[in-house]
Amino acid sequence: MLMDDDDEDLILFEFIRLYLLRSKNRSRRRPKHYLTRPELLPNPRLISGWQSIYTSCKDRAFIHVLGIDVATFDYLLASGFCKAWNSRPIKRTNTNEAGASRIGACSLDAAGGLGLSLHYLCSTMGKSALQIIFALTPLTVSWYINFAFKILLKVLCELPEARIEWPNAETMQENSRLINAKHADAQYLDGAFGFMDGLNLPVTASSIDIEQNANYNGWLHSHVVSNVIVFSPDGTIMSVVINAPGSWHNSNVAQPIYLFLRDNTPSGFFLLANSAFPKLGTGKAQKIKVPLKLGAWIQGTDKEHRGLQPT
Repeated sequence: MLMDDDDEDLILFEFIRLYLLRSKNRSRRRPKHYLTRPELLPNPRLISGWQSIYTSCKDRAFIHVLGIDVATFDYLLASGFCKAWNSRPIKRTNTNEAGASRIGACSLDAAGGLGLSLHYLCSTMGKSALQIIFALTPLTVSWYINFAFKILLKVLCELPEARIEWPNAETMQENSRLINAKHADAQYLDGAFGFMDGLNLPVTASSIDIEQNANYNGWLHSHVVSNVIVFSPDGTIMSVVINAPGSWHNSNVAQPIYLFLRDNTPSGFFLLANSAFPKLGTGKAQKIKVPLKLGAWIQGTDKEHRGLQPT
């Protein structure tokens, strides 16, 4: 049976319509852009940006990139990280967790694994930059970071030096000596054993209204999580409250720290902070003191002010 031209045009039109409809309904896949082995340096154990930093053994470079000096890095390696990295298989879907670790088959040695995890923690760069620095493919970077984090957490939990603990009276006295030696001309610092301050870290606004409102800080006009840190004059963290809702005031975030100040701090010792925190007592029992700012207004007469000055 022969078809005339009109029938052929109708069939062609229907074919085009169905093709366009199918193309419209077909899910559009976003193109994937990532690095593969040919775009990276061939041997991460020999030549990479990380190897240049590691072999330099310079404290300046280590602190800038990893947040710790060379001695601390080596100490973490020797405290169990190296042994765990070399004895455990990296968890993957195609490996047996009970199997023996193939040390020579890993793209990074133990030092590289520790360096990767610390670099990831101490920087805000994306994983693509880490892929270039450590000469690793995207999937390998994810595997190694997760694997190294578990080992690092276990090592830190077992290290006495890594514990965050409230100081005893002897440590408070030594901290007070350091503060007064640094600020010899300052008054009323005898007994100050540390500092307390708030730290707000920006976060992405949640799509859930309750979470979004909880993290919105009206003073900063942004979404944050609130943290309060107590640290000694040498930078050691003595207590910390982290990841509190950003809408909370610092004085509310620091509630657990007040218990340490009230119950575990001898009379005469106190923290230095800003006016966001309450004093927690008066006189020698005061646990938080706020240094006066230049030009601050003080109640009382000149005679009363002179009576407050040390003789």
